Amino acid sequence: DVSIFDLTPCKHGAQCQDLFELVHLRQYSHPPICIEMRLTGKCTKMNDVVHRCSFIHRYPCHRGGLCRDIDNRVHRLEFEHPSHC
Repeated sequence: DVSIFDLTPCKHGAQCQDLFELVHLRQYSHPPICIEMRLTGKCTKMNDVVHRCSFIHRYPCHRGGLCRDIDNRVHRLEFEHPSHC
C-alpha cells in the first residue's frame, strides 16, 4: 500500500472533482500545485498529459485583488489570488 503524508493517494490525482470537499481531503492525498502556474498564472506544459495529471492547475481569479468571494473557502481553493488579498 502507498501513502503520502499518511494518506492514501486519490485515484483521480490532479483531475479530482472533490478537491474542495474537506472530508475527501482528510482521507486522500493529492498532487501539488503546478509551480509555473502559481508563479506566472500560466503553464507551458498543458499539452503534456503526464504533467497535467501530476500537478494541480489553479487559474488566477479574474477579479484579482478586487475579488468579493475571497472569503468563500471553495472559491479561494479553486482560484489563485494576489498575496495582498
